[in-house]
Amino acid sequence: MSTVARAVGGILLATVSVFFCSRRDGLAVAACEVAVLGSLLLSYTRARAEALGVECKVGLATRPVRVVILSIGLVFAKGANLFDLELLEPAVYVMAVLTTVTVLQRVLHVRKALASA
Repeated sequence: MSTVARAVGGILLATVSVFFCSRRDGLAVAACEVAVLGSLLLSYTRARAEALGVECKVGLATRPVRVVILSIGLVFAKGANLFDLELLEPAVYVMAVLTTVTVLQRVLHVRKALASA
């Protein structure tokens, strides 16, 4: 994926973070930041693993999964007038948790692959 697409994803999450900040929802802001940092770590761990000769496409929350989760949250946000649901905040929480789990999965995968080599 291009650098521009990654930047757009980060900007989108930062914008969602600003939205939650305007609502004074500190927990949701923190979850957005965890999701952004986790996304950066996912790319970094994959790049470092591949530099070491280990293929690293493992984990629950790959980029397409994260895009789908955030898209569902945005489509069913309070102002979208679809079924009067508020799924943006839960989507951000799910993204933060899954991103963190995926980073751990990738780190453990690389450690195991390097230990067995």
